[in-house]
This record gives sequence, C-alpha cells and structure tokens, in this order.
Amino acid sequence: MTSTVIFGLTVVGYSTWAASQNPVIAKNIAEEESRTEPIPPIRGQITDRRGVALAISVPYLRASMVPNEVRNGLAKHNTELETQREKAKESGQDISAFPPPVSEDAWVQSVTDFLATYAVKGSQPPTFDQVRAKLVAPTGSQQEKEIFTGLRPEAKKVLEDGQKAGNLLLPGLMLKSRTERVYPDELLARQVVGIVDTEQKGIEGIEKQMNDVLTGTPGSRPARQGTWRTSAPGTVENEIAAIDGSAVKLSLDQRIQHATERELQQAMERFNAKSASAVVLHVPTGDVVAMANVPTVGPHDRSNDSLEFRRNRAITDMFEHGSVNKVVTLAGGIEEGLISANSTFQVPDEITIGKRTYHDATDHKEETWSVKEIITRSSNVGTIKMGQALGPQRLHTYMEKFGVGQPTGIGFIGESSGRIADVASWNEASLPTISIGQGVSTTLLQIAEMYAVIAADGVKIPPRLISATIGPDGVETPVEQGVATQVVSARTADKVTDILVDVVDGAHGTGKAAAVPGYDVAAKTGTAQKPDLVHGGYLKGAYIASMAGFAPAKHPEFVVAVHLDEPTPYEGSKSAAPTFSAIMAQALSLQGVAPTRAVVNAVPQQSTNDDDMASPDNDESTSPSSRETENQDEQSSDE
Repeated sequence: MTSTVIFGLTVVGYSTWAASQNPVIAKNIAEEESRTEPIPPIRGQITDRRGVALAISVPYLRASMVPNEVRNGLAKHNTELETQREKAKESGQDISAFPPPVSEDAWVQSVTDFLATYAVKGSQPPTFDQVRAKLVAPTGSQQEKEIFTGLRPEAKKVLEDGQKAGNLLLPGLMLKSRTERVYPDELLARQVVGIVDTEQKGIEGIEKQMNDVLTGTPGSRPARQGTWRTSAPGTVENEIAAIDGSAVKLSLDQRIQHATERELQQAMERFNAKSASAVVLHVPTGDVVAMANVPTVGPHDRSNDSLEFRRNRAITDMFEHGSVNKVVTLAGGIEEGLISANSTFQVPDEITIGKRTYHDATDHKEETWSVKEIITRSSNVGTIKMGQALGPQRLHTYMEKFGVGQPTGIGFIGESSGRIADVASWNEASLPTISIGQGVSTTLLQIAEMYAVIAADGVKIPPRLISATIGPDGVETPVEQGVATQVVSARTADKVTDILVDVVDGAHGTGKAAAVPGYDVAAKTGTAQKPDLVHGGYLKGAYIASMAGFAPAKHPEFVVAVHLDEPTPYEGSKSAAPTFSAIMAQALSLQGVAPTRAVVNAVPQQSTNDDDMASPDNDESTSPSSRETENQDEQSSDE
C-alpha cells in the first residue's frame, strides 16, 4: 500500500478518543456498533451438462462516500492531532514526528491510491480529479455518492483493520459488498439462461425460474452505518456467515448449443427469414442439449425493440407447423391397425369436404398411392383419407397423446401448451385440417417431442432442461424427471421410422435436403401458412417452414426440430431441411456418434423431380383462388 494512504495516530484511534471526551459521542458509537450490515451470498452458477459456466457471479466491492461526513471526520481528526501536539509540547516532548493536518486533497489522494491498489484487474479506478469532483461538488454534500464499483473483496478487511488499529484514516469512505452477474459467452443460450436485474434477482429464463435456488441466504455482521460512516465492523465472532446459492446444471451441451446457434444464424441470413428456432433432444434421456432462437440480444441490452427476442420462442410461441404434424395421423392409424405402410388409397389432387376443397401442392392425376408414398410425397389429400379412417375422436386422442395441447413438463416459465379444439366442437373442416397439421398449434419443443416418441420406441420421455442442482458443499442433487409413458407400440414406432427414412431417401421424398452424409435420417418437412391473428384466416404469402426428425434412424441419438419464420424460399424442403441437416451433422459429430452408412456425397442433394421442386412439401389446404375465404372458415372452426 502506498504511504499516502496511511495516517499514523500516535496515541489512540479517533473513535476511542472521541468517546472518552464526550458521553453523547460514546453513546452514538455504541449504537452504531450494535447495528448490522448484510453479507450477501454469492449467486450460484448456471452451467451446461459438462460443467461449462453459462452464468457466474463475481464478488466485488463498491466504494462510496458522503462529502459532509468526510469533512467532519477530517476536521475531528485534525483537532485531535492539534490537541495531542499541544499536550506533547507542554510536557516537553519532541513534536517533530507528529504528522501534519490532513487536507481534503490528501484524503482524495489517499482514496485514489487505495482504490487503484485494490481494483479488480481490468477495471478502471477513478482518477484524483474524478474523486475530488465528487467531494467538492456544490450539491449533494449530505448524500451518499458512488465513487467506484470494482474493488477486490480483500480491500474491505484492509480498511477495517487499518481503521481499528488507527493507522488508516479514510473517514466517510464506505465499502459495500456486491456481486456482478457475468455471462462468459453473452449471446449463448441467451433466452434459456435469462438475466438478472440490478439487485441480482432473476427476471427471465432459468435465472428467474430457479431464482430461489440460485440466490442463497444472506449473512450479517456488526457494522457502523450511522453518523461516523467508518464501516468498522465488530469482531469476526459476531458474524453470521452467508450461505452461497446452489449451482444449476442444465442439460444443454455448450458445444452443440453453440453450433446450433451458428447454423441458425447462417440459415436466417441465407433464407432472409424473420427469425429461426431449433431444439435438439437427446433421445435416450429426453435431455434438451440445445435450444436456440435467433436473432437474440445480449444480457445488458435493454432496448425496447429487442424485447420479443428475449423470449425463448421454442417454448413460449405456438405455431401451425403443417406437415410435420402428419406423423401423428400416420402413427395413430398404424397403432389402431387401420393402415400399414403398404395400405393404399385412391389419391386425386383435390378433395371436397362440405363446402371446402383441399388440394395437394401440385396437380396430378388420380393415382393409387401407398401410405408410404402419401407421407413421402406429403400428400394432403392422401393424409386426409388416412385421418378419415382414424376418425375425429381417435385423431384427437392421438394428438393429445403426442403432446398437443399439453404442457411438456419441462417447467420453463412462459411455456405454451399449444392448442387443439375439444373434439365436441369440431365441424366438418376440423378433421381434414387437423389431419394435415393445420388448425392445430404447437410449440417447437412439442414438435421435437412428437418425433422423440417415435425415436424412443413409442415412449414419451418428458423433456428435461435442468438436470441437477449443486449445493455450496459440492453435493449434486439430480432433478426429478416426469414419468415416461407409452404412446404407441415399439412396432408402430419402427414402421413409422421406415416411412420417415423414405421421406429423406425415397425417389419422391420431400426431405432430400435433410440428409446427413454417413447417417440414416428419419424426418418430415412442413410448410404452413401463418394465421392472421387480427382478421382471422391466414396471412397471404406468410409461411412457417419446418423440419423435424432423428438420426441415426435405427439407433437414434438426437432429435432435431427446426422452424424458420417467413423464409425465402418458403418451402420447408428448401430452407428448413438444409438447416436441419447442418444442425444434426454438428450434433452427431460433436457427440462422436459412429456413421451408419458410407458417405456417397459430401453435400445432400435436393430432388430434381419437377413435382418435388415445385412443391417440396404438399401441405397446402386450399387452392390459391379460394384459400383466403376457406381458411378463414377453418380458423374460426378451431377457436
């Protein structure tokens, strides 16, 4: 410590002297010493599944002062020095060793040096002029003024010990403990991790959901907080130690999360989408290893125009995802023994039900198609016929079994349950519309869960985002996961998987761009019109492009679900499918999953079939000329 910080008192500290001279002062000091100040706990970390920190709290001290109390303290100190000097002089002692009176500038220099000595590395402590300006400002002389935020914790003990010993005189300087929440990678998993407010309380995401666990319990210790403002505490024996918060371990894998966000950002830019989201589930455990939304904003960006990008849209926002939902119609029909992969239907390019006509995306003559061909080509007409075989009640039941309209159990704040109308309120448009994935709203997490059911042999494993908490003592406590349920048989799941593989590999498959070199992929595309929430019906030319599936197909490791908001091109096969492929490839590589087939082409090839290129995903429910009126009716029927 520099010499300018130390002011030696030759007899006793100022507080001791003042108390011996004036009983009123002695009473004030005694009262101040009986007060306590809180000892804040350190907020627990948030980490990924491998312990990589996503949010940490760094302890520091904030220095402040009250100008009038500084002046009063200096005046009393200088008076004490003069009194002792006179007594020494009268007794014939040598007074040359007595220190000179302490000026305000000397106090400022001492504070400046003290702060510079104990500043956190990389911070910028104030200069002499900056400290002096706050001390001599013409206003606010009785108000506490912050001088510097960013002192190392040991500075408090140095100041306290120096004041108690009487050799460090910085009257009016107060050091208060604080912590700063730091996000090592500010944008990573931003909407999942969340943020804290200025008081270190969680206000979004996991920070809010697990706030009580992360916060800990404050301690306390005696401290002078009144007239003298010396911050001199009582003895250590009188302290009640703080209990730091527990850490929260997420199921996210920082590597896969980073790769997913990178691929989404590139996709959003490549396809000029308004936004993009993705969920990556670990099939054997139900763990969410990546959940990403772009664009996003940093934790310290409080601009109003960025609020919509703070939501974890993969969980909070529901959409009509279109043909990716056809997997439910398919699985329900197979499970009930009503259809098989080889069952056939007569499939024209349009079908009229009541007052509404439903179209495939491209004109074709009436043909006999198998169930596999219907799903591979993503035929709306064929899927509606499958839905008719299943019937309204059973279709509704399977939608609910697969999670539509039900919370996933993940527990994330703001989660949407999705929406499907009660079957009693269905009209003639409901069954055909819902069969092809419109007129029913789901979150992207629910879509991922649908495909995880098929990947996990028909078992629905509740998705998990928080895997454990770790106490200050290092003891790890797993977080209970919901109960798994059998939705369809393993036999049904296996048959559905074979069909979904053909969506990617088959000659007429709409999901060719979802292929991952070296792996068997089971997946389905989706392209759905966006509802007009103001006027009803659907927005003209506004689409959600989706892709969901799993790999390796026969021994699944990951489910990936992707959607892009209003991309160009809007078809799921041309925008969401290549995005799915890129994310899945990264996840499998980072997990070290062995390839299941030889690599033929380094880059997945899109179909050159004219029909596929013109309509990679046939989930248009009406012709362009009649869509607006008919979709308004369909929308209102499912309210």
